[in-house]
Amino acid sequence: MKKGGSGKDCETTGTGENGVSVIIPVFNEEESIAATVKAIDACLIQTPIPFELIIVNDGSTDSTSVMLHDLQLRFRKLIIIEHEENRGYGAALKTGIATSSFDKVLIIDADQTYPIQEIPQLIRLSEDFDMVVGSRVGAEVHQSFFRWPAKFILTRLAEFLSNRRIPDLNSGFRIFLKEIAQNWFHMLPDGFSFTSTLTILALHKGYRTKYFP
Repeated sequence: MKKGGSGKDCETTGTGENGVSVIIPVFNEEESIAATVKAIDACLIQTPIPFELIIVNDGSTDSTSVMLHDLQLRFRKLIIIEHEENRGYGAALKTGIATSSFDKVLIIDADQTYPIQEIPQLIRLSEDFDMVVGSRVGAEVHQSFFRWPAKFILTRLAEFLSNRRIPDLNSGFRIFLKEIAQNWFHMLPDGFSFTSTLTILALHKGYRTKYFP
């Protein structure tokens, strides 16, 4: 999956039969959140897919909150949820999922690390799969030298438990049936291991999972 993306290359895909809730957890993203909201809205507005955009502000201490409420005046499908204090990446996602209106949830980061223009493709693939994960591959993908050993060991363990190869255990760019998370909210952590745990649960419980490079 290529890095970055403004949304300008989005293509009209999908049947429009099912909607999707796009959830973005944010913490001190004053420099990127406006561009991200505009890009995602511009991308999805070209499709026949009903959608809502839910942003969970996880106790930001900069001007993120002010910017979000300004954006809400311009984007009618934007829903803002405020955490008074920082509760963690996973906690923000769980708040967004609990608030979402549609049966499918798409999560993406606020800093445009992931290619926004690929959102319609993930939605299209989700018509045949219960979870579609944007798998980070290629020369532009960089991992922390200190985190790599732990992630490698955890991935190998997850592959052993699920009896399946896992190209990207903790990608934060994915679409999945809301029930996958809701059924095991009590097992999903509030921190960054939310996505890793969600992956293992989905595979262990037999949900059809697709990795999209």
